[in-house]
Amino acid sequence: MVTASHDVTARLWDRSGKQLAELKGHWNEVNSASFSPDGQAIITASHDVTARVWPFNSFDKLLGQGCKRIEGHLSPNPKELVTLEVCKKQTN
Repeated sequence: MVTASHDVTARLWDRSGKQLAELKGHWNEVNSASFSPDGQAIITASHDVTARVWPFNSFDKLLGQGCKRIEGHLSPNPKELVTLEVCKKQTN
């Protein structure tokens, strides 16, 4: 789910209530946030009189992108891969 906040952010949450992402970019409170009909973006509207489109593919794809970014770090440090179960699954 996605929420809008008076603290000028929108936040993405999983079903258990764990925060997955914080969307920052508005300079005034965010009064609306929702997923696009195709699920490929999050749209926010703010009292700063702007709307923003935040590309969003899927949580699994985002995890894969994150794991790919740290891949170079994990290769020389294989012990750290053990603690990152999600990245281990992404590479299999």
